[in-house]
Amino acid sequence: MTGLKIGYARVSTTNQDLTAQRDGLAALGVDADRVYVDHGLTGTTRARPGLREALADPVGRLLFNVLAMVAEFESDLIKARTREGLAVARAAGKLRGRKPKLTPTREALLVDLHRTGQKSPSDLAELFGVGRSTVYRALERAATDTAAAGTAGTGPAK
Repeated sequence: MTGLKIGYARVSTTNQDLTAQRDGLAALGVDADRVYVDHGLTGTTRARPGLREALADPVGRLLFNVLAMVAEFESDLIKARTREGLAVARAAGKLRGRKPKLTPTREALLVDLHRTGQKSPSDLAELFGVGRSTVYRALERAATDTAAAGTAGTGPAK
C-alpha cells in the first residue's frame, strides 16, 4: 500500500533558505506540490498556516496534537528540573548571584571621595572602572545606611 506523502518545512527567519529541507523531502518521495512551508515563524509560534494546511485530515491533526502534548510535557519537565536544581544550589549556598564590582573597602572610598567633593560621579565611575549607575547605587546605599544609623536608638522618651 502506498500512502499519500505530505511534507512540511519551516524556517525561523525570512532570510533562511528552505532548499535543504525541500531536497530532503524530495529524497523521501514527497512531491514538490505536496510540501507546505512556513517562513519567519519560530518554533514557539503556534499559528502556522503551512502546518495547518499539511495536517488537513483528522489523522494528521490527531498526530500533531499528540506530538505537541509530548513536546509540552518535555518542556515542563525541563523547567521543573531547572527549578529544582536552582533550589538545591541556593540551599547549598552555591547560587549567590553576580559578584559586586566594588569591594566594601573600595565602595567606602568612593563614597568618601564624593562626600568631600573631590570627585563627581562621572569622575568616580572612570576612576573605579564602573558605570555611573554603579556609582549612584553605591551613594544611595551609603545614604540609606547613614539615615538608618541616624535613627537607630532614637525613640520615644521615657
